[in-house]
Amino acid sequence: MRARQPLTTRRELRLAVITGLGAGFAQLNPVPDAYYMPLAILAVLSGSYGGTLNIGMQRVLASGLGALIVVVFQRGLSLPLPLGMGMALATTRLLGAALGLQVGYKVAGNIVVMGWLVHSRDVLVWGPLRVVWTIVGVIAALLAVRLIWPDRAIPLLHGRLADLFRELARDLIEEAERLEGPAAATRRSSAWRRQRRSTLLGTLDRCRQALPDARRELGNRPEDHPLNRIWSRAELLASQLITALDGLRSLRPPGDPGEHADVAALHTAEAEVLRRGSDRLLELAGALGHAEPLRSIGPAGPPPPQSPAGATRSGLGRAIRQLDRQPPQDIPAPRWRQMARRAILCRQVEAAIQELLPALNLSRGAGVGAKPS
Repeated sequence: MRARQPLTTRRELRLAVITGLGAGFAQLNPVPDAYYMPLAILAVLSGSYGGTLNIGMQRVLASGLGALIVVVFQRGLSLPLPLGMGMALATTRLLGAALGLQVGYKVAGNIVVMGWLVHSRDVLVWGPLRVVWTIVGVIAALLAVRLIWPDRAIPLLHGRLADLFRELARDLIEEAERLEGPAAATRRSSAWRRQRRSTLLGTLDRCRQALPDARRELGNRPEDHPLNRIWSRAELLASQLITALDGLRSLRPPGDPGEHADVAALHTAEAEVLRRGSDRLLELAGALGHAEPLRSIGPAGPPPPQSPAGATRSGLGRAIRQLDRQPPQDIPAPRWRQMARRAILCRQVEAAIQELLPALNLSRGAGVGAKPS
């Protein structure tokens, strides 16, 4: 039975409330053309602050561009209507492309047409008034996103990343339990592995979809902001772990090491690597859950001190070297290949977590205090 969908959502209610308030303000305001304010609110208000800011900036820029072009071509050049209108619209298209407008072409073109045909006598007053009311509407929309049921992109992205890392931590624990479990443990079916990989990749894709709006909320030059570097490294870490986990799931359970103490030591070291990696991922997920402290993180300071996971890496390396020096002769070749592949994948998990997590600079109290640009 399908879940019952709500009649309205908070976003729709927020849009209705702020648009209605803007329309009421326009009716009571004695300044002409105030109805452009609720129209701007209706056009730019989206689900996140970043999306609203991006659309609002483009709409303001397009309004100013259209008002300027219609004044120049109608009053400044005094061209005939067919020639002037065509040249004005062509100029709007060229300047819009040069300014990088994506949603403002229609706005600028409508202002040119309306200013020339409807407001030709008072275009010098109508054009600036429309730009001013558009700016007021964009500001009202930004305030609504911040103050009325805020649904900003940065907390949304952090929540999705935290969910992804919790899922990866759970999968690492499951693989560790398979290493420590009974020899009769079953191998994962290919259908189950494909479904699990698809689920993780879907979660990662939702994180990537939230990245553009989140970056726009960082202000000017988001590529230089520490949070942008954190997101890029977190995405890389998740991608590497998904690939390594998919390889681990495809392997058969290690089975009983029997009398081979070195083989047992290797499996113990591999399980310890996976468990410590899971703990680090849970710490990262917890840090990402605190969206506001991460929102104000400053430039990356010195790298945090090396965690105890460094000892795990050397322990896994010692176990591999010891087994390489004295390999048991009674282990069949297929099992050797499985052991070698598992050891390589565990080293990949360990390297990804050790190299990328310290660079995220998410230790307690590290780099907090500076405001974003």
